Amino acid sequence: WLGRVWVDEGYPVRGIGSGVVVSSEGHVVTNEHVTNGKSRITVTMHDGKTYPAVVIGEDRALDIAVIRIKADRDFEPLRFGDSDRVRQGQQALAIGNPFGLGETVTRGIISAKERTISDRQRDLFQTDAAINPGNSGGPLVNILGEIIGINVAIYSPDTEDQGFVGIGFSIPANDVREVFEQILAKGRATRGWLGVRCYDWNPVIREKVGWNERGGVYIQDIVPGSPAESSGLLPDDVVVRYNGKDIESRVQFFSQIQRTPVGREVDITVWRNGEEVDLKATVIDAEDSESLTKDSGPGERSISDQAVLRDIGITVRELTLLQRTRGGRGVLVDGVHPEGQAAERGLRSGDMILEINNVRVDRPADFYDRLIASALAQQTSLTVQRGRQVYRIRPFDRVRPPENEK
Repeated sequence: WLGRVWVDEGYPVRGIGSGVVVSSEGHVVTNEHVTNGKSRITVTMHDGKTYPAVVIGEDRALDIAVIRIKADRDFEPLRFGDSDRVRQGQQALAIGNPFGLGETVTRGIISAKERTISDRQRDLFQTDAAINPGNSGGPLVNILGEIIGINVAIYSPDTEDQGFVGIGFSIPANDVREVFEQILAKGRATRGWLGVRCYDWNPVIREKVGWNERGGVYIQDIVPGSPAESSGLLPDDVVVRYNGKDIESRVQFFSQIQRTPVGREVDITVWRNGEEVDLKATVIDAEDSESLTKDSGPGERSISDQAVLRDIGITVRELTLLQRTRGGRGVLVDGVHPEGQAAERGLRSGDMILEINNVRVDRPADFYDRLIASALAQQTSLTVQRGRQVYRIRPFDRVRPPENEK
């Protein structure tokens, strides 16, 4: 029921990952970053037999892919457990193919729940069961042998040494099962979408809107033509409840939106001008939002956002496929304005920015969102790679929005 996933990049380079068989027809769940852009996939089973496989569907947001083994036989699947019943401290086993050594089982516990390691990877399990390169996509199981998570990442304080230090992360099984079923039914995952841009709280934003309470989410922008605009949501609103649940953080808010069934009407309560206002919005499929929004760069943002980015003076783009196959990650610095703060800190075109405030960034849109929010709060620390050297640059000076945008 456990397989090693070998992938051909289209270059004389191979990648490895892990996966788990979840249906008798040979459907295998693994990570999207294992299969993305690969021209050929081979699955090696625990008995050593190998089979070709094809991608059925991928969900980049959750980092889950479903592949199907091409074989005229039935397979013994592993069952999904109920990840909502997982408790901190319970035993867990991580199964995978670390460093290409073959099937390996390590034991640990669930160290924590609801961990967030990026804007797209939220509500993860943290475990101390040893997870190493090659384990990506393998299952985290309970003592009954049920899948409670899919291993997705490890924490490493040393950017060049990617070995395990006792902190690994897994996607909860209930989220994985939902995406698996959506991919089987539609060929893709569905995500709820409203059309809002939110910032984390910082002193500048709190002063701007006069919000001193705990929790709540600040709405910075509304996408024109979106469900958020139709509902009456406005910039500078503070969302305090969504679908009857108190909102404590931006991460929680987006997680709730994405998990809302497409087409459902939800109640939203916002704090506006000193009082609560009740609104209703109908969630749409995130894929249907592509005509309303893009993976926006600096020129497609609000006036206040553009002012911040001009002051910092940097543009980025995604890494090329070749750079990714050679182990590159993050975003590539495409341009640095000679009079901007980025130039003053020594950034150059061609640098790779790996992290903002220790949070990994892989897409230009995520980079710009996090850069703007952290620059406004004067909390920006960048992890940058130049050649083989990795270093950090000091925070940018505090940047304030233009007066007419306050």
